[in-house]
Amino acid sequence: GGMCVGFKPAVRNGHQFVNRSDRAVQYLLCGSRVPGDQGFYPDDDRMRFDTESGGHAAHKDGRPYR
Repeated sequence: GGMCVGFKPAVRNGHQFVNRSDRAVQYLLCGSRVPGDQGFYPDDDRMRFDTESGGHAAHKDGRPYR
């Protein structure tokens, strides 16, 4: 048994997985990793984006996380 879930690309809607059981969880994450891919965390002052030099985390105003 198990479950499957999917999220539409380019929809600015935060999502999370919460394990409310007392058992360990295994999950498989699939993504395209296309150049210029971005991730936004609407409840936090955080975003993630990819450039030619790799992945980067930053504040929403663009300042890098240190």
